[in-house]
Amino acid sequence: MTLLSPRTEAAPPHATFIDMREPAFSPIGAFVPTAEQPFAFYLLGDIRLCYWQQPQDRPPFRTQSLLAALLLNPKPLRREQLVSMLFPNLPERDGRRRLSHLLWLLRQALPDLPLVTDAETILLPATARWLDVEAFQKGATSHSLDDWLHAIQLYRGISCQGATMTGCSNGAKP
Repeated sequence: MTLLSPRTEAAPPHATFIDMREPAFSPIGAFVPTAEQPFAFYLLGDIRLCYWQQPQDRPPFRTQSLLAALLLNPKPLRREQLVSMLFPNLPERDGRRRLSHLLWLLRQALPDLPLVTDAETILLPATARWLDVEAFQKGATSHSLDDWLHAIQLYRGISCQGATMTGCSNGAKP
């Protein structure tokens, strides 16, 4: 079977086309919003998000690396750690000021996002959102063919295209 993205010009006659333009809500590992988890984030390929299964505008571009860092690290992150990932060339004081501004912008763009912050840490709880990267990892490591197919449906390209930061586990991209 040959998998093609919608960007493919012409499909060979034997190719099977899987339309990857629409969100992949399948019964296996599908996102079903709850009162505790109304957000769905798609980081594979271009960043997309849904709130109560309704597509939402992306937050400002400059906040997307911060959002990706919070989504991919579902534990309290120290502000110094985020500053060193997002602004490695700035003095810490300037980096902390920029981080505070990005948090403000993110809260303006996504007022219902359950960010937990204090003077030292920032957290976006894993229980408060569904994340395609986690569903992909779960499906790709499963022994079930259906789970593998679901993982293929979720895959849309490199994670967080266009977002960059240092200090991530896989190098320069979140």
